[in-house]
Amino acid sequence: MTEDHRAPALSVGAEDAELGAYLEARLDAYNLAATGTTPDDQGELSVKAVDAEGALVGGLTASTWGGLLSVDLLWVREDSRADGWGAGS
Repeated sequence: MTEDHRAPALSVGAEDAELGAYLEARLDAYNLAATGTTPDDQGELSVKAVDAEGALVGGLTASTWGGLLSVDLLWVREDSRADGWGAGS
């Protein structure tokens, strides 16, 4: 029986921006080819709601990909949560 001494090594550490960029590029290449979409179908966006005085009521950050919306962060000020902000229609 032989042993494969070329087995992958696993490392865990802090955020690795280079690794993140590499993985994102490879996943985008695969997913774009598989779905027939283009980089133009991707985007980042934010939504902000303010009251009459201009104070932040709530907001969200999101991304789009292939015609879909993914909400990353959503926050509504506590005193406005009962007003329907952030509730489904």
